[in-house]
Amino acid sequence: MMLAAVADRLLGHERHQRIRLLQSSIATLLMGASAVGMNYLVWVGLAPAGPVAWWTVITLGSFAGFLVVIRLGLNRRFAEPSLTLAQMILALLSSVWAYVLAGPGRGAVFPAPVLIRHCLPAPIFAKAGVEVYALR
Repeated sequence: MMLAAVADRLLGHERHQRIRLLQSSIATLLMGASAVGMNYLVWVGLAPAGPVAWWTVITLGSFAGFLVVIRLGLNRRFAEPSLTLAQMILALLSSVWAYVLAGPGRGAVFPAPVLIRHCLPAPIFAKAGVEVYALR
């Protein structure tokens, strides 16, 4: 009973918004794993500390912003209320930035955009569009 009350408080009552928030939470956790990996590269001396710190703050702050927008219901005014494409493009750009920062540790950069693509709902044509954008 208490767990349900906590879930209602965190996720809200509306079914669609709960699903959107959970999916965005998964994407945020994946980017958090990327941040852990990047900061590990700093710890072992393969990546510069200052730029990676900025990358971490901007990346995780942006994904936290998606969570706040969805939780507050501000996403309902958009044509795509799940904000899938925006999250996929942000993950892609963030991963490219991480790849550049990782230096010799590039092989350890976590492939978050690939995983996020599968955990967020979007029409296949929209996902294909993001993939074409990534190849440019």
